[in-house]
Amino acid sequence: MIKTLISTFQARLVKRREYLRLIAEIESLNARDLQELRADPAQMRQDAWHSVYG
Repeated sequence: MIKTLISTFQARLVKRREYLRLIAEIESLNARDLQELRADPAQMRQDAWHSVYG
């Protein structure tokens, strides 16, 4: 039971780190980058969440 709990926690931590990495990348984009990509930061954050968490 404890091994399962630790394993679950580690998996969640890995996903959280990946999500935060993607958010940091999105937040590092300036207005010009976003305009060139024709991207909406809110939609990009939502896509990042779905990419990591399904």
